[in-house]
Amino acid sequence: MGATVNKITNAALPTHIGRFQPIDILGRGAQGIVYLAEDTQLGRKVAIKTLDKKRQDAEQLNQEAKNVSQLNHSNIIPLYEIGFHNDNPFLVYQYYEGEQLKQRLQKENKLKQFEAVNIINQVLDGIGYAHNNNIVHRDLNPSNLLIDKEGNIRVMDFGISVIAGTMTTNTDVTGTANYLAPEQLTNSELGPSVDIFACGLILYEMLTGHQVYSANNTMAVMYKISNETVAPPSKRNSDIDKDLDTIVMKALEKDPANRYANVIEMQTALKKYLKVDDDDDDTESSDSSTSSTIDFLLRRMKRKKDFPAVSAHITEINQKSSMSGVSSATELSNVILKDFALTTKVIRLVNSSFYGQFGGEITTVSRAVVILGYEHVRAAVLSIILFEHLQNNEQANELKNAAYTALMSGIIAREKAKQLQQISEDEVESAFVTSMFHLLGKLLSIYYFPEEFEAVKTLVSNRGVDEDQAMRSILGVTYEQLGRGIAKEWQLPDIIGASMKKLPEGVVPVAKNPEESLRHLACFSNELCAITNDSDDREQAYEELAARFNKSLGTSKDGIADLLDTSIKEAEEFTRILNIDTSNVTVFKNLRNNIDDNEEAEQSTTINNNATIENGVSIETVKVDKKTPEQNQHDILVNGIAEITDSLLSGSSLNEILTMVLETIYRGMGFNRVLFAIHNAKNKQVMARFGLGKEIDEIIPEFRYAITNTEDIFNSTIRKGTEYIVLDVDSDEYKDKIPAWLRKLTMPTTVVLYPLIVNKKCLGLIYADNDDSNINISMEALGFFKTLRNQASLAIQQAQK
Repeated sequence: MGATVNKITNAALPTHIGRFQPIDILGRGAQGIVYLAEDTQLGRKVAIKTLDKKRQDAEQLNQEAKNVSQLNHSNIIPLYEIGFHNDNPFLVYQYYEGEQLKQRLQKENKLKQFEAVNIINQVLDGIGYAHNNNIVHRDLNPSNLLIDKEGNIRVMDFGISVIAGTMTTNTDVTGTANYLAPEQLTNSELGPSVDIFACGLILYEMLTGHQVYSANNTMAVMYKISNETVAPPSKRNSDIDKDLDTIVMKALEKDPANRYANVIEMQTALKKYLKVDDDDDDTESSDSSTSSTIDFLLRRMKRKKDFPAVSAHITEINQKSSMSGVSSATELSNVILKDFALTTKVIRLVNSSFYGQFGGEITTVSRAVVILGYEHVRAAVLSIILFEHLQNNEQANELKNAAYTALMSGIIAREKAKQLQQISEDEVESAFVTSMFHLLGKLLSIYYFPEEFEAVKTLVSNRGVDEDQAMRSILGVTYEQLGRGIAKEWQLPDIIGASMKKLPEGVVPVAKNPEESLRHLACFSNELCAITNDSDDREQAYEELAARFNKSLGTSKDGIADLLDTSIKEAEEFTRILNIDTSNVTVFKNLRNNIDDNEEAEQSTTINNNATIENGVSIETVKVDKKTPEQNQHDILVNGIAEITDSLLSGSSLNEILTMVLETIYRGMGFNRVLFAIHNAKNKQVMARFGLGKEIDEIIPEFRYAITNTEDIFNSTIRKGTEYIVLDVDSDEYKDKIPAWLRKLTMPTTVVLYPLIVNKKCLGLIYADNDDSNINISMEALGFFKTLRNQASLAIQQAQK
């Protein structure tokens, strides 16, 4: 038993209570005073509850002590012994450092939903154990619930507990008036349901910041308990949903028969609310409460308007770039090409010095996938999606610095991985992604749970607890557990989730395999950035970090300095590609201040700072962005044709060439959809094989037709080799030549059809369309289209040899 100590003068304290020496007062209640005292025999602190002899006879006190002494549970404060001082009885309890829930509510008014549910679940654990031992508390209220710094709950003061069902209101009504059940005010048999009712009252108060029953005097409170209808908690707090309303209101039924029959039933309802699936245990932890917490937090995230979109995007990227290699370059390219801004940045990034070994020769996403490989492209895409998603929020400094720190950690790990023999070229990119995602749970907590994140920081700052303890107290899980749960939701590679796990303190041993090396790199790079952000004595901290990772990664203090020098330059190149000014970013400024003060470093920093204008757009980028959309599309077409020509000469596969052709048409001419369809002469059918664009995954399986003598544009293209540029499908010239199956499938405004003819035979076609009637297709663009079609035909011809 314990609480926050209330300082009083020594004159107000008794000199001793039996062999115990009072130190301070922990609290006062209707039954007496609770002291913090020293056990002079055993040399330990205890909590002593003195009782008013007039209100408690010895026989009832002995029964109370006997009842409480039976209880041994982690959520119940145990009774040590019973004694008498000056004929007044006192109870000796374990002293438990914690804050009364009442005090917490006085400071915070109301609690977050999950925190409130977590607290009441722990209370139910404790009283459920007591109920199984035929003991009812009968006085549950926020004053006798203690919360420690880790968020654990203990129920104190089973001082009015009775053998279940044996005491009725023929005995004095005992308990805190505002938290009594209706049957405690009438001549009714009492049982565990009175504690269920009290839990409902406490949960209601935590969720709303209001007592259910309050008035100026006890009689008025009792009248309300017996007669007043309670409004659902959502009436006082609109954030509470109907399901939680239902749980609270069932616990507050005036008729005990209509409440939850027992603790387990109420806990089951709460778990169902949190969507716990007992048959789908979390693979990373057998603790079902952790799994339910992550499930609950994911539900909250999914209610945010942007989370479903970014979640779906990342999940699809991972599905298409899976390690199995089943997905084709076309499928991965199509996911990226859905987002024009992302496509542009990916192309610019893979042609920058960040991927300098490719010499700026890549002009299509599909070519990037083929040349760089899935892992390189996935690293580029995931880093851009996550980084831009986070830094685009208005939560300014806290979130943005965390996002930049994550990026910097990834780049540091990438540069360090290049120095390690045990890391392959593909694993260098894995090091980048795993390190950038190492603190995913924290990043998304800042973004989606800003209030809870601030509460975590306050706990860490004011109470001296670590982040894990504070997170468990506020959100019920650690940042690591949340990050790994989201990684599973997004179907990220297992190595990313595994690399989120912290390393124990002390020297890190040599890694047993590349996967361990990636985890070590993730921890090293993030610890290095943490030092850069927070440490007062960075030089000493760098030296200690170098010693910690020397065996595993071969780090040294001088090596760290060189690593930071290289990494900051790479980071500046990366952020330049994304049009982001880093001159006022904390982690970047600190890193620049820590690199060697040589001429090259000064020049690099000067160039970076001078190459920015308002809104964080670099001069070099502005020059690129001055081009009109038409000029950009022209460049895409010209560069794409040149790249395809090189690919034809270098012997690239047919699928690679066709994918590049479709992508160049798609990006360079602004179509909504582009696809390649093959003509099966034997079956006299044309069917789509693959494509790019809007809803293409749904369209491909349905895009097929039989060759007939019908004079529609699709039959004419295959039978006669006719090219069609239809700017308006509803024009008098073409409205009867557009087949019904196409109108049903896509409802386009503009359609372009080019046959693929090899050795005088039409082997298929390229189809492109647009839903915008204002599209303008120039003669030059159509000339490029024809060139691309010819390149596709040549690729087919080469493949047939």
